[in-house]
Amino acid sequence: MLLNSPEGIRYAEALALKVNAEHQTLDFDQAATTLPLLESLFQTALHRSPTVEESQLSSDFLKRHTVKHQDSGERAGLLALTDLCRAILNLNEFAYID
Repeated sequence: MLLNSPEGIRYAEALALKVNAEHQTLDFDQAATTLPLLESLFQTALHRSPTVEESQLSSDFLKRHTVKHQDSGERAGLLALTDLCRAILNLNEFAYID
């Protein structure tokens, strides 16, 4: 329901816009700009920092999805970030309190 519902997509878009507004970067080829954005995203959604492995996987995800959305021109980076936000908002860790 969260993954494909219109509300879930809207929430992911809102999170992507919020994180992007804080960092003003959609250049995912440089770790120096990607890591602070990922830190902010994980802190906002999960209230913790990403692990090294999560940072690497998320960075690779953003690069792949930017290429996937390249037909969207300047919006490709934002669409890639929205895709990552959708994934994070669908983690068990987000949905359930331990």
